[in-house]
Amino acid sequence: MNTVVDNISNIIPISDNLKQQNLEDKAKHKFAQQFEALFLNKLLDSMQDTMPDSGFDTDAASGQVKGLFTMFMSQAVAKEGGVGLADEIYNSMSKDKNRDSIVNQEV
Repeated sequence: MNTVVDNISNIIPISDNLKQQNLEDKAKHKFAQQFEALFLNKLLDSMQDTMPDSGFDTDAASGQVKGLFTMFMSQAVAKEGGVGLADEIYNSMSKDKNRDSIVNQEV
């Protein structure tokens, strides 16, 4: 009887599913982190608008530098854990996936 061969052939698709799930998890983490960075960018941009001018030049180039600073700062903050928004987004997306897989199994 080929029970060993049957067992091995059943393991291989599971391995592919785990790889696919791992890729999906990484994509969810990346999306959540990018969304948090975008949110923080808008938040820091709005905060910066409320601050009085510091006496530096206010030409177009300085505005671009401030914009780049805000963008890179928000990305760095999100990458280091941010304010927890990325974690909540990821958890929400994972719960939806788990709920969908449970519903599909019951049907």
